[in-house]
Amino acid sequence: MAHFHTKMKKGRPYLYVREIARVNGKPTVVSQVYIGSQDRVAELASKRSTRELQLSVQEFGSLFIANHMDRDVDFSGIVNSIVPAHSREQGPSVGICANLRVIFRL
Repeated sequence: MAHFHTKMKKGRPYLYVREIARVNGKPTVVSQVYIGSQDRVAELASKRSTRELQLSVQEFGSLFIANHMDRDVDFSGIVNSIVPAHSREQGPSVGICANLRVIFRL
């Protein structure tokens, strides 16, 4: 779960958004995004800022969207109609494997 974290650098506090998860049984920082100094964050929160905001795009929900796009286009069904299944085939079909390969960019 993401939370705010304050780091002291050269005697000044700086805010980060951190996400911590367990890796090999130990808590480890998975993601850390710099937000700015506490004064800048307070200025942005109060909307007194006249500067333009710079946003960075994080990749949240891309697998969900890719799955919905596959449902609309039926990529797995198209591949399965072209590549016939073997009579002893077990597990996911060729179309599902191809779809997962596209989604995860393997």
